[in-house]
Amino acid sequence: MRCWGDNFNGQLGTGDTRSHRTPTEVSGLTEVTAIAATERATCALEASGRVSCWGSNSSGELGNGVPSASPVSAPVRVPGLSDAIAIGGGRGHVCVILRARTDV
Repeated sequence: MRCWGDNFNGQLGTGDTRSHRTPTEVSGLTEVTAIAATERATCALEASGRVSCWGSNSSGELGNGVPSASPVSAPVRVPGLSDAIAIGGGRGHVCVILRARTDV
């Protein structure tokens, strides 16, 4: 996965908050199948069903339950998600669709 552009909140996932004018690799992700890019954060869905997010976390956009004033500039796994099949986001939120459970 590669990202570029404004990176004020670390939303490019490049480990820094410098803007990048050319596609720059987002490290630590494998087999990304979809992304949700919001105004201040980005999340990636991997083929395994895991989700990782990075960028602003002022409103809890990273899904780790710990909002903070400091941006996170590298991907962090969203705890408790291992069966996501689709992802989408808006201005300050992200949603996933989970694989249907057959044990219910």
